[in-house]
Amino acid sequence: METVIVTVKRKDESQLHDMQVPPDLPAVRLAEAVAQALNWRDADDRLSNFVLEVFLPDAEQGRFMRLDETLKAAGALDGSWVVFHPASVAPGPGVTQPASVAPPQPPAPTETPIVKGWRQV
Repeated sequence: METVIVTVKRKDESQLHDMQVPPDLPAVRLAEAVAQALNWRDADDRLSNFVLEVFLPDAEQGRFMRLDETLKAAGALDGSWVVFHPASVAPGPGVTQPASVAPPQPPAPTETPIVKGWRQV
C-alpha cells in the first residue's frame, strides 16, 4: 500500500506528530483514523470530528480539504502538514467546507491499521 508521511497537529496546539498514512483516503476518513490513533476526544469523551487544512512543502499558506478529497488529490507529498480544525469551527471566508460535519460512520474493521505509524516530534 502506498503511503505518505505528513506532520499532523490540532489547531491551536503545539504538539506535532509525524504519521505515515494512505494518500487515497477521503479527508473525513483520514480525520477519523488519525483522531482514533491519537485518541483525540471531545469534552464528552467521544472521538472528535475535524475539518482538515493541508499545507504542501514550501507553501506559505494552506487550504481546506473537501470531505471527499484525498491527500493525493490535494497534491500532498512527504513532508506536508495537515492541521486538524474542530468541525464546529468554520474554515474561513471563501471556503466551501461546511462549518459542521456530521459524525462519520465508523470504518469497517480491517486487519491492517489505516495509520501505519507515528511519532511525536
